[in-house]
Amino acid sequence: IAPEAKPPVCKIMDYGKFRYQQEKKQKEAKKKQKVIDIKEIKLSVKIAQNDINYKVKHASEFLEQGKHVKFRVFLKGREMGSPEAGVALLEKIWQMVEDIADRDKEPLLEGRYVNMLLTPKKKK
Repeated sequence: IAPEAKPPVCKIMDYGKFRYQQEKKQKEAKKKQKVIDIKEIKLSVKIAQNDINYKVKHASEFLEQGKHVKFRVFLKGREMGSPEAGVALLEKIWQMVEDIADRDKEPLLEGRYVNMLLTPKKKK
């Protein structure tokens, strides 16, 4: 109970009961956790404006539900030579959703993908 005391104080207890109480505390802590749901939207560099609008519409619905949205631009073949095109596409999408979302992660090249993570705006 008090290892720093002189002499140290201890208590004899039932280990099974102790483990049961610890597991119970962990389950209670899990109940209070909030699970973050991330929706992923995949795009390509050569996407039409109408398709961008459609994907942004879905993203805004997810954000209104309180979910996080991850935009991924897949780079194929020679597109890997200029990942700036993927970053430019994500910047264009960001301008469309910046009124309803916060940018959690800037557009960044990770392997063959350029990723950007958006979170719903905090309500005042």
